[in-house]
This record gives sequence, C-alpha cells and structure tokens, in this order.
Amino acid sequence: MKLMTFNLRCNDDPNGHSIGERALRIFDILKDYDPDICGFQEVVPKWMEELAAISDRFDHVITYRSETSKEATPIFWRKDRFELVDQGHFWLSKTPEVCSKGWGGGFGIPRICSYVALKELASGKVIHYYNTHFDGSERSNRESGQLIIHKAEELGRGVPVFCTADFNMTTYSAGWFSMRSFFKDVREEIAPENKQATLHIYKEIGEDMNRLIDFIFYTGQGVQAKSYEVITRTYDGLFPSDHYGIIAEFDL
Repeated sequence: MKLMTFNLRCNDDPNGHSIGERALRIFDILKDYDPDICGFQEVVPKWMEELAAISDRFDHVITYRSETSKEATPIFWRKDRFELVDQGHFWLSKTPEVCSKGWGGGFGIPRICSYVALKELASGKVIHYYNTHFDGSERSNRESGQLIIHKAEELGRGVPVFCTADFNMTTYSAGWFSMRSFFKDVREEIAPENKQATLHIYKEIGEDMNRLIDFIFYTGQGVQAKSYEVITRTYDGLFPSDHYGIIAEFDL
C-alpha cells in the first residue's frame, strides 16, 4: 500500500506556478508514483476543479475549514482498491466538534483534520487515515497531536492508523514528540539518513532538517514500513508546489 502526502499550495503563483499549470505536474506524479491513498493540504475550490480529472481512479472526502476560509485537507483513495466505511472531520482546537480556532498560535485561523475508515476490497482489512495541516506554534502542534491521538484511540485502537500532513514542525520538536507518543515516523523508522527538505518555496533545495516539515506517521500491529521518498521532481525548472511531496510504502 502506497501513501502520499502533498501540500498543493493554495494560491495561483506567477512564473509558471499557477494552480492550472501545477495541476498537470501533480497528475504526472500521480500517474508515475501510483499511490493508493493521498492526503492533500491547502486545497481550495479551484484545486478541486482540477482534481476532478482524477475522479475516474479516486474517490475522496473533503470539508473546508470554515465558510469564509475555504481551504481543506481532503483524502483521496483508489476506488478499485478501497471501500469507504466511515468518514468525518474535526477542528484542531479545544472545541473540535465545531468550527473553531486552536491554541493561539500561527496564523490564527481554524485548522481542520479529515479522517476516513477504508476497507481493502481484496482482504477486507480496515485502516484509518487522518490528514491535516498543523498551525505551526509549539503549543498548538503539541495539543493538535494529542487530539488526533485521542480521536484515533476513540475510533478504534488496534486498527492500523496513518496520519499525513504539512505539520509545520521539525523532527524532535514538541509537536513531533507529541505525535510520536502514539505513532511512528516512517522516515525515522526506515530512512533516518534521509534529511531531504520538504518546504522549498519554488527553489531547489537538498538536505535541511529545518525545512523537513511534512511527515507520514503510522501505527498498528503488523504494519511494516517498506520505503520512504521525498518527491523532488521538477519540470524544466518548474515545480508542482512550494512543497515536495512524500510517498511511503507499507505492508499490512
């Protein structure tokens, strides 16, 4: 099973980096890497218009974080491999069931987490998958991690659980340790020597742990990580996003 996380960048940017131009590069990556489940961040309605082009292969869930701030963290999955069993969302805040802001840091906007329970058609196995976008402040990242863990335990401890995001945090930060109190970090587990940055802001960049802020976390009996890669592909000097995506492969 291959999982991908990718912050798609919400804005139309200049110099060959509009959403429409970058969407074609994202589709090329999806075709070549062939992920089974994708967690995207910074998805706005214009992105959803573009992503309709992959509806022949993928189903999805999406909820925008507020009526006035239409940005989302949708989850896409291969419909020939998985069946949707359950879905939901919550806000990263003290009142997660209603649209609300978090713990006072970062950009001061609501942050949302989407989740699905998916059943693998071939085996009948069920997995839970969370996708979100953290605020960035130390307290908010720490509390957001604990909230996701609480939800994961509440909705089915023992089931394989995966969580992807632009976490706006670095390895060994307070938020990272918060997530690691329940999850494993696939990079740390199988590729700790890989220090490739994920945030590049449209400039090619190599190893930089201060810009490695996107992660794939996982837990569950029998879940084994097999591979980890930061997707650094460019197109004649142009990028799919201002982040590099990550893809990881797992055995269940």
